[in-house]
Parts: sequence; structure tokens; C-alpha cells
Amino acid sequence: METGLTPHAPLSPEPAEPLSANFCLTREDQITYWMYLYDRARAKKMRFSAGFYWLIFGVCALVSVVGGAGSLCISMMFIFKPAPDFKVLVAFVTLAVGGVLALAALWIGTGPGGSLERWSRSLYRQRVERIAEKPISTTVLRLPRNCRVTLNPDGFVEVADFREKSDGIDVHERTEAAVPWSKVDDILVGDAGAYFLVTGKGVLILPRRAFQEEAAFASFLRRARRYRESAVPAASAITAQAPSPSESPDEHITAS
Repeated sequence: METGLTPHAPLSPEPAEPLSANFCLTREDQITYWMYLYDRARAKKMRFSAGFYWLIFGVCALVSVVGGAGSLCISMMFIFKPAPDFKVLVAFVTLAVGGVLALAALWIGTGPGGSLERWSRSLYRQRVERIAEKPISTTVLRLPRNCRVTLNPDGFVEVADFREKSDGIDVHERTEAAVPWSKVDDILVGDAGAYFLVTGKGVLILPRRAFQEEAAFASFLRRARRYRESAVPAASAITAQAPSPSESPDEHITAS
């Protein structure tokens, strides 16, 4: 029987979000994470000192404006007789030029991405590299190692495979860590990847290169955050309902 409706092709299912990621965690990934923490701490510090920074910037700008305006006024007065003192003109010009130079030095040296900031960050990275050398060489930090991270509604599972061959000795170590979402304090995202902060245990480093496309990386993080947001409130509710150690369990039993 004809219905007059135009048949349509069945809709294709949306692509499933990735549940796992495979990658090789390297020394550079670890150093990049430490530099990410440095940049976050510095950005927070800059927010607190922004008022003082802009105060100095404003004073320099005011000096430049006063010097420039004074120089212009005195220059215009030279068309009249008697001419004003030439030293006064030199003083205003000095104020104007000095203020402009101070503004340039302040911005180039201490402004966002300034030379002073780049220099201090370079020194910090060199220090981090020196600090990381010993734990990596003594395998306290087992790097590089192959990792597989899998998400599930209860948490994430990291399987790490480390292999080292030295002086004829072949060391092969495989570890597996299952972390519930209630133990994940936060999921941070940087330029190089994402970082799952685990309570009292450190961090899971997830490089962006573990995914072929940026969309897959973003999809993986969406799934992780959705799992965590749905799991943490449930854990909090269970904790709130649990009896305190000072109470008797019988007080929470309701007779039928």
C-alpha cells in the first residue's frame, strides 16, 4: 500500500567514542608535565601581581604623556619672543623618551612571553632535566614504557609495559593499575596532552599523540569527564549515608 511518504536511507550510527588509548610514555612527556605545572603556577602568580604590574606600566605611560605634552608646548612657544629656557625643553623631551623606553623595557622584559619570562623558563627546564636524569637512569622512573589506558564507568585502567636490556640482563616489567573515578581529583588539559590527577598516587599522563586526530582526543576526554562526573556524586552520596564510627549500626536500621 502506498503511503505517499518518501523513503529515506537508514541513518548511520554515530561513531563511538574511543574507550582506550595506546602510546609510549617518554622522558620528554614527563618533563613536559612538570613544565605544565610550572606554567600553571606562574600564571596564577602573575594574576596576583597583575595589579602591581599595571601600576608601574601606568606610571611609565603617564611620564611619557607628560613629557611629550610638555615638549610640544615648549616647542610651540619658540615662535614667540623671548624664547623659553632651552633646558626646560630638554627636560620634557628626556621625560618623554625615558618613559617610552621604560614602557618598552617593561613589556619586552616582564610582559607575557617577554625575554625575562623565557629566560627564567629555560633555566627551570634545564633544572628539571637534571633532576629527572637520575631517577630515569636508575629506573625509579620507568621510561620509556608502553602504556594502554582504558576507560570504564567505574574508573580507568592503565597497563604499563617496561623493558630494559643492559649488560646482558633483560628486564621486563608489566604493571596494571585500576583507579576508580572517586580517586581522580581532576582532569587537566595542556598543549601536549591531558593529565589525570590521582589522589596520593601521582598523575596519569595522556599525550595527544596517542590519538590520530584531535577530535578523537577530545572525545576520549569527554567520556572520561562524563564517567567521573557521574561516579563522584554517587560516591559522595554513599559516604554521606554511611554511619559515623561513634554511632551504632543499629541506629541506621529501620524496622519494617
